[in-house]
Amino acid sequence: MRLSKQLLVVLAIFLLALALRLPGAGSFTTVDEFNWMGRSQTYWHELFYDHDISGTFVTSHPGATATWLAGAGIFWQEHRLGQDLDINNVGHFRRYATAPVVIAVSVLIGAVTALAIAVFGIIPGSIAGILLATEPYILGMGQVVHLDMLQGLFMIVGLLAIIRLRETQERKWVWLTGIMLGFALATKFVIALWLLPFIGWRLARLVLTRESWQVVRHELWRVASIIMLGMAVLILLWPALIAQPVFQLGYISRDTGGVLTQEHVALSAGSDPIAPWTFYIRTFLARNSLIVLAGTVAALGTLAYLRTRARHWREVFVLTLYFVGYLIAISFAAKKADRYALPALTALPLLVGWVIGLSVPTLTKHLHRYSSKQVTWAAVVLIAVVGLGTVWLWAPHTIAYNNPLFPDIRQRSQQGWGEGLEAAAAWLNELPDSDQLRVASWYQSAFRAHFNGTTVSLSSRNDYRVTHLVTYRNMGGRAQDTLASDVLDEFKGREPIHTVTIRGLEYAWIYKLDNVGEYLKVAGELVGGAEFGQTVTPSSDEWSELEIGFATYGDRANTEDVIVHIKRSVNDQNNLRTIRIAAADIADNKWHHVPFATLQITAGDTYYVGVTSPGSAPGNAVTVRYTDSDVRAGQLLIRRHSEPSRGDQSAFLKDGDLAIRLPGEQ
Repeated sequence: MRLSKQLLVVLAIFLLALALRLPGAGSFTTVDEFNWMGRSQTYWHELFYDHDISGTFVTSHPGATATWLAGAGIFWQEHRLGQDLDINNVGHFRRYATAPVVIAVSVLIGAVTALAIAVFGIIPGSIAGILLATEPYILGMGQVVHLDMLQGLFMIVGLLAIIRLRETQERKWVWLTGIMLGFALATKFVIALWLLPFIGWRLARLVLTRESWQVVRHELWRVASIIMLGMAVLILLWPALIAQPVFQLGYISRDTGGVLTQEHVALSAGSDPIAPWTFYIRTFLARNSLIVLAGTVAALGTLAYLRTRARHWREVFVLTLYFVGYLIAISFAAKKADRYALPALTALPLLVGWVIGLSVPTLTKHLHRYSSKQVTWAAVVLIAVVGLGTVWLWAPHTIAYNNPLFPDIRQRSQQGWGEGLEAAAAWLNELPDSDQLRVASWYQSAFRAHFNGTTVSLSSRNDYRVTHLVTYRNMGGRAQDTLASDVLDEFKGREPIHTVTIRGLEYAWIYKLDNVGEYLKVAGELVGGAEFGQTVTPSSDEWSELEIGFATYGDRANTEDVIVHIKRSVNDQNNLRTIRIAAADIADNKWHHVPFATLQITAGDTYYVGVTSPGSAPGNAVTVRYTDSDVRAGQLLIRRHSEPSRGDQSAFLKDGDLAIRLPGEQ
């Protein structure tokens, strides 16, 4: 095979991976991304502004590759905008932070393709590259500012370099293995250690078979070179390690202990506990496409049946040992997440490419009308078309992909990482005065990145200023004594005003709260001849109650009664009902229930409700909340001075609404 054709295939797959990832990058936000964007900003500022290498310690992962990549984009955008990244302007930095990560992921997919071609041949390698480019979950994880997709690709490139080293003994593979080990160590130190058994496999075998000291020494030097090169790359990417080595390594040790002993979330789904050992089995079944799932099973079956008679059986055995052993190893850690399986999931397209390439001669024999080349091209095109079709169906939320055979096999607490919250924010952004709304949301950092107004925690849902609440899919299946479970119990049975779905599954629910916060202003003290009112249209033929959103200026003890007037029209001099309310009974920034003797009316007719307090004076008066936006039917009246008898009140009517609501409204 000519080198030019191989390069053309690698370039095509790199461009495919980039074209599928770059447009959607930044269109949604996951919960950890603001933290990683902040860490990336800190890393670059400490290194290039303060010249403090000890300050480049931002976490024990150590996450240096992500902070280098995302930090470069953030650094660039900070200079363009003339302002630093902070919690209120993250939306201006999302695409700039994700773009370098997307480019790096696409380059790594191209590198995996090139190595797969070198190990297995042009067809298996091309198929592996296409699958890596189009696998929906792998695609989605490559669009976020995080570590796990980078980690998985660094490790699989390193593993393929190890395989090539064993095949050719060329020095360039020592360099590539060491560099990839360093990148992996600088991303997630503990996870990267899984490469060490494969790096030292041949050395251990030589020692056990009692090879000559010269052969053992040569291999020992090769292994040592890889490890030293890996450590050099680690230090280069994460210079904090040499500034305070004892502290950094101690931090890593403590963090590793936490990962091994502390659960990320309780492994429960409803009332049925999930056995920890099944976690990554569920991940394997749910997160892989039908092609990869079927191809992996076929590859393992073929390897078991043919064993050493299979072409490239040693390489496939190493890949199988790598992905199965890795999943078993991480199953012992208490902290679990789907994304932690990515180093294993990135190996599966290689197995699929191998088994399809192995099957082409057999298929050709059964399809007498078609040549081997035609069958091969048909397989490649079919995989590409199915992959692109799946991406099209799931975009932009490929990160939420579930295999259609196992749509709900993963525990609820792992379903959703923030995707879909941007759609909830977009819906709320269409409401009047959205930039002044206050919304309580799960995963507030992910929601805040897309919402025009103020975002607060679900724990603030009872604050009168909070107008809406957003719950999320993965709040389910958690321990009963958590905020997530408490909120879900509280809103059980209530109808949301909007639901966000991804491929038929409900992901986010928006509820309108029973608070006065949507009425953003207060009308001023209700003193003397002032009157605040609203035209209303009851929907029933009987009307006997309403609610008014009062404010009392904090803890002030107002003493003068408030009078509610119900009239046929704003200029009517006669009250249909007059209701007197003691000021002491009015709570600050709460809805006050106002019952009255039933009025027999015609549903759909318009009436006027006015509020006065003739005996009140400045410093001893309540007020009523209102908004300039039309959030309800009717018109607002605010008159802050006395009006001559039988004056025309219509002049005081304007757009907006007083905090008055009728039965059935919320």
